[in-house]
Amino acid sequence: NSIMETLKDTLDRKVWINSRITENFSKYEKVTQRMESSLVQFDSESTRAGVVATNTFAPDSTLRSVWSTIVLFCITYNAFAIPYRIAFSYELAWMTADWILDLLFVVDFYLNAQRFSFLQEGELFSDQSTIFHHYWQNGFKTDLITIIPFEFLAFAAGSEQQGLIVMSFLRLPQLLRPGRLADMW
Repeated sequence: NSIMETLKDTLDRKVWINSRITENFSKYEKVTQRMESSLVQFDSESTRAGVVATNTFAPDSTLRSVWSTIVLFCITYNAFAIPYRIAFSYELAWMTADWILDLLFVVDFYLNAQRFSFLQEGELFSDQSTIFHHYWQNGFKTDLITIIPFEFLAFAAGSEQQGLIVMSFLRLPQLLRPGRLADMW
């Protein structure tokens, strides 16, 4: 009997999720079409209901896909470059590239916290406070640790060569980001 109840609960939940998806298909035409724009459009009814019409990027937008690809490249670069530099050498010339990637990660942090809407159980969430709350629960802390510029502490170290070695190790928190790849795709 408990198997039947579990099966019934599972089916009821799937029916509910399918109804939310069907509702989104009818409510947002662009879900079924290739998006011409990467911005989520709000209807006047949701604006009248007190939802602030902000520019958020839909999960299936072209801009979001391109951005995810750029972040994937940056994460892959760090996954190979950081261990290499720890094992062999870290030169000042690499710092510029690293800081550019760090800047991209800061932009990614902002976009995830404020602008990237998300789908959950068939429902599109695009309100900024909901986006932030979802991000807080699903990656905010990890991403925050990875964007703190720990390597600036290496400048306080004694010699230049010793500072570069310390700087290599201080980039290790960047290696926490590959764990977030599943959330991006």
